[in-house]
Amino acid sequence: MGHRQLNREKREIIERLLGQGYSMRYTANVLGYSPSAISQEITRNSKYIDGKLTYRSSNAQRRARYRKKRYKTLTCKTKEVVVYVDEKLKKYWSPEQIHGRLKVEFPTNPTMRISFKTIYRWIAKSAAGSSPLGLKSKYTQYLRFKRQRKYVSKGIAKPTGVRKLPCITNRPEIAAQKVEFGHWEGDLVLGHRGVDNALTLVDMSTGYLVVTRCKDKRMATVSEAIEEALSNLPGGLVKTITLDRGSEFSAYEKVQKNLKCKVYFCHPQAPNERALNEQTNGLLRQFYPKRKRSVFSDPKRLTWAMDLINNRPRKKYGYRTTWEIIEERGLAKVLSLV
Repeated sequence: MGHRQLNREKREIIERLLGQGYSMRYTANVLGYSPSAISQEITRNSKYIDGKLTYRSSNAQRRARYRKKRYKTLTCKTKEVVVYVDEKLKKYWSPEQIHGRLKVEFPTNPTMRISFKTIYRWIAKSAAGSSPLGLKSKYTQYLRFKRQRKYVSKGIAKPTGVRKLPCITNRPEIAAQKVEFGHWEGDLVLGHRGVDNALTLVDMSTGYLVVTRCKDKRMATVSEAIEEALSNLPGGLVKTITLDRGSEFSAYEKVQKNLKCKVYFCHPQAPNERALNEQTNGLLRQFYPKRKRSVFSDPKRLTWAMDLINNRPRKKYGYRTTWEIIEERGLAKVLSLV
């Protein structure tokens, strides 16, 4: 059944049937709508009369007319909204991030609003060759797509060559609370055939990302890359580093000594214990997809990708950017040295 909006006559029928004591399901069957549609109509348009929640068809029709008029006003988007959407899509923001960010930047301006569904419709039209409201780019190139995962049976984790590793269970509890800057999660994102890799380090409390090139997977190279990435930070901003059990991190004792921090390792085959780092690696893969045999040899492009991620609004932070949180904590000058 196609989408059919309720009109005045149907709302009057709803009012009469409810007044006679019939259920919402019976009312839906009479009108040929789903029970959820009738329930939504009653919920959004009822109001308290003499202390009782009551549905009135006249009030419902008036509210529906107002919402339709307001929707048309706001969906006939101003040039400012179009320019804003165009600019942010080209910065690889998702439609949902754009929708949420508008409320942060323009909290009292109702004309600066757009739903993420409308943005997706614009993107679909631009991809089909039409250009809604002057948008001429094909924005699908700026969107993230979930790659198809291959589910394989879990094998035995490769030994790191070190018998006893500091386990994440011994890590200070405050790190898991994500309220204190200086607790990092790290990983090695592989380039094509293990050449020109990228070392990623993410602060657990702010999501701040540091990326540096790592030309191979040798443990000496990886440990030097970790030290190079974090050596400019004061000691208080490097408290712990949590890594996986890859053999490339076997020289962790050298890292602990030079950075004066503690290094901990996840349990075997437990990437969820470094969930933020894994998620951020996925964001980086948007710019370095596996299928295109990506390498991380260009430091300028690495810095460009890192800045885009750190200046992207995130839903879990109330659509604020990581860098804005850094500035609120007074760490911007220090981290600009990284």
